[in-house]
Formats: sequence, structure tokens, C-alpha cells
Amino acid sequence: DIGYYPRAEFHYRQRDSGVSQHILIYCTDGSGWLKIKGKEFRIEPGQFFIIPANMPHRYGSDEKHPWSIYWLHFKGVLSGQLTDKLTLKETTFCRSITYSEERINLFNTIYNILEMGYSEDQLGYISMCLWHFLSTFCYADAFSLLSKKENTDMIDLSIQFMRDNLHKKLSLK
Repeated sequence: DIGYYPRAEFHYRQRDSGVSQHILIYCTDGSGWLKIKGKEFRIEPGQFFIIPANMPHRYGSDEKHPWSIYWLHFKGVLSGQLTDKLTLKETTFCRSITYSEERINLFNTIYNILEMGYSEDQLGYISMCLWHFLSTFCYADAFSLLSKKENTDMIDLSIQFMRDNLHKKLSLK
């Protein structure tokens, strides 16, 4: 399962037994919340959260400022180890991350290939793209460094700064 949900008004999920896949939700606009393992997290733009497989949870979009989210479910032989890395062994389920157009392009590649069908080659290709996509969350600092090194244009840097700070008041300083 994979999708993009813009301005997701009234979006709410409650799963008392969890689901058999791990879930990643990445918020790029608006806000929402997550309740998991007795903790509640406020989700803002530039944050993602991971829900491990079979873990009870609830989440939803803010009523006044509904979130826009990229979301996907994943599973596999190594998915538990990946989820442990993303949740820091279940010590946190929500983390901040710098916005990257490359990350969004990877997501869109996976989504668009799936829309074309489920051939063995297509599924093999998106599986590899998914590893790359998930690695941008696991190794965000390395991914961000590479993106910053490639992105030296002042206008691009200004746009990136504004995206990274959407939730703050910005001034000309």
C-alpha cells in the first residue's frame, strides 16, 4: 500500500491490533498526531513516523490544519531490522527530517511504476527503489549532505531553507 494524501481532512485510523506491515508516514504540510505505546506525538511538516508491524496505534490529521502525507506499508525479511533502525529500537516513533525533492521523486517513481502493473521486473525495480527511499530516512544526514553538496545555487538554497522552516515565521534576515 502506498499513496499521497493532500490536505487530509478528517483522516483518522485506529488499529487495536496493528497491521501485518510496517507503516511509514511522512508529513510535508499541515499537522496531525500519533498515539502509540502509551505516548502521543504531535506531527508537523518535515516529520515522519514509523509504526512497527502488529503494534496497536491511532493517528489522525489536525482538524484546523490537516496534514499532507506520503505514506506506505512495507514488509519483508529485513523489514524488522530496518524498522528498529528507523525507530531507534522503539525509543522514538517520530523524527524530523529535511525536505528533499529527490526523496519525493523516489516515492513518485515507486508509485508510478506500481500504477503500470505488477510484473516481476516492475516489482523487483520498485523493491530496490523502496530500499533507496527508506535509506533516505535511515541515513538522513548522509543523504542531506549529498543533496546540499549538489545544491549550490543561491535560489535553490533559499527555497530549501524556506521549506525546512515552513512551521516558523521567516524574516528577510
